[in-house]
Amino acid sequence: MEPSRRCLKSDKLKGGRKQRAAAREILLAHSASQLKFQSRLAKHLIEQWAWGQYSATEVQTLAKAAYDDQVAFAASNNIGKQTIPEDLFKLASLGCSGRYPGNMHRDLLTWLGDLNVVKPFQCNIQVKVQKPRKTTLAISTVPMHFLLPHEVFHHIYDQHRALFNTLFLGDSEGSNSTVSSFWRELVARRDPRLQHHPMVNREQWDTKAIPISIHGDGVACIRVNRAGSRTLDVFSWQGMLGRGGTLFLKHYMCAVFVASCTSHTMSAVWRVLMWSLWWLFQGVFPDSDHTGKRFAATSADGQAAGHPLAGGYFGVLLTIKGDMKFFHECLGMAAATAEEPCDHCPCHKKIDGDADYQVFNFAINAKWKSKLFTASAWRARCPNRHVLFMDPWSFLSQHNCEPDILHIVYLGVFQTIIGSLIWLLVYRCIAGSPTANMAQLWEHILEYYSTFKVSCQFSSIVMSTWHDPAKPNTAYPRLKGKGMEAKCLLPAVLSAMDKFKRRGVPDDEMAITMVSKLRDIDRIWDDSSFSYFVPWDQSMIVMQLADEFLEMHSILHNRAAGRGELLWHTIPKTHAFWHVAFKSRFQHPRLGSTSIDEDFVGRIKCIVPVSARGVKLHAVPGKVAEKFRYGKHFMYSFADPSS
Repeated sequence: MEPSRRCLKSDKLKGGRKQRAAAREILLAHSASQLKFQSRLAKHLIEQWAWGQYSATEVQTLAKAAYDDQVAFAASNNIGKQTIPEDLFKLASLGCSGRYPGNMHRDLLTWLGDLNVVKPFQCNIQVKVQKPRKTTLAISTVPMHFLLPHEVFHHIYDQHRALFNTLFLGDSEGSNSTVSSFWRELVARRDPRLQHHPMVNREQWDTKAIPISIHGDGVACIRVNRAGSRTLDVFSWQGMLGRGGTLFLKHYMCAVFVASCTSHTMSAVWRVLMWSLWWLFQGVFPDSDHTGKRFAATSADGQAAGHPLAGGYFGVLLTIKGDMKFFHECLGMAAATAEEPCDHCPCHKKIDGDADYQVFNFAINAKWKSKLFTASAWRARCPNRHVLFMDPWSFLSQHNCEPDILHIVYLGVFQTIIGSLIWLLVYRCIAGSPTANMAQLWEHILEYYSTFKVSCQFSSIVMSTWHDPAKPNTAYPRLKGKGMEAKCLLPAVLSAMDKFKRRGVPDDEMAITMVSKLRDIDRIWDDSSFSYFVPWDQSMIVMQLADEFLEMHSILHNRAAGRGELLWHTIPKTHAFWHVAFKSRFQHPRLGSTSIDEDFVGRIKCIVPVSARGVKLHAVPGKVAEKFRYGKHFMYSFADPSS
């Protein structure tokens, strides 16, 4: 081996104690941002390692194989080994060229050095921990890791200005035109989220206020689909005007395993998150910590207090995203099964209540539609609100909780509608046995997929995909699958219904008309010419179509029930769908969709296994945060031309 290419371990142990200390300082003095990758393979391996796709051992194995191939090629062609990229050699040398696998991760971190990214904020929080040689969990106070939004906001502005423009201003040139036009449009539409909002009292708020959203969701990460499964609650945020992919736009805040939570854990977590978001809203560095204790004037935090985070820009929490379970279980909002199940209108499920306010009364003139809660009425109705809606955040309300079209529309309404359509086609419209009819329907769907080049397709649909074929009349049919698969399948099944409908049967014609209205709503939302808003006239059309769709849905449901058929299931998401349509007049429903957030949570799920090896459950989120920092660092460094 050439003298300049000794393994990292040999370099570290060279010389005496002072020489080793000096060598260690030199090795750690560089930061990962100074790494200039010559090898595209080395760059790819580091990226995959950072996002949890490869372990350090896998990185070394692949790099070693590639390096050995290049050495052999150089020798056979009389080419010097100096042409082989240095970074590929470094990766191949991890763990003394693979002889000590246990040292590879340490060697990789040593070579990468310090990161040019926000360091985790650690706060002692009470959690349940597994004690050695104990079978029960004990309550203990341990450090929890946060990537604070206000620090991330400042870091990206300070270190990656071009990326800041793309992530938060929605304009790669750094112009404020997108921000100002966004707020002007919200004001023109009289968005209730802006009523009595304190930001409007600031100078130049319409050019300096950056709308942001937060998201919370749980994902099974450990022992998935087995006994002892562990669910990780992940909290993240993003700029609403940003453009790009999931990992580029989304920012991790913190995560905690549900099994680790005590009755005090989440209140402490939210205290830290809301403290950071508050100072992001102020646009300056905080003058006190999350407990309210002021920083000493001589401390680093005290000296930074009051200074702008990002040249006058500040983040405004405009949208809170999540599914209905998150809103109820985490934010304490109304449960879908409650007698008063909605935070947006005075509907109810009381048997002896006013029929005009019944939650599933979808008549065009149903009274609950004209009695929507104002923010003040909602606050009076919910005195024990989540900390997210209390002082100093009292300007936030149910209007900021955006109905999610992924879960409500595609994983809710679409799935029930498609299930009923397929049931009609298989058991009523197509002549033949149910199994043969399903095969004929699937053939039609495949033809539709091919003709219209549908982007997201089911690989197959069988009888069990949408109901229990052994008990076809004991439960409402409902399609299984992913939200985007259901979204893209609806037009295909509607096409089949139009082809195979029974002549002279009014309910079939009404079903086609009803589902066509649902399809037309989705087409309006899909119009690529719309950005952050649905044009006002189109949003009024959406509202009209939604009213007509839901009224027909009720009629068909009642008629089917009269025949003893379980079709056109009315679920809580059916009511929520009306509110999605109504709120589309203020901002585009795509801004409230959790599609990108669900993808983000899935990416975090990939990081958990490589962060959990040999680590106690309560400490895993800290490892996840550290891993995420590496991923973000390399993503931003590779994407920023100035890096």
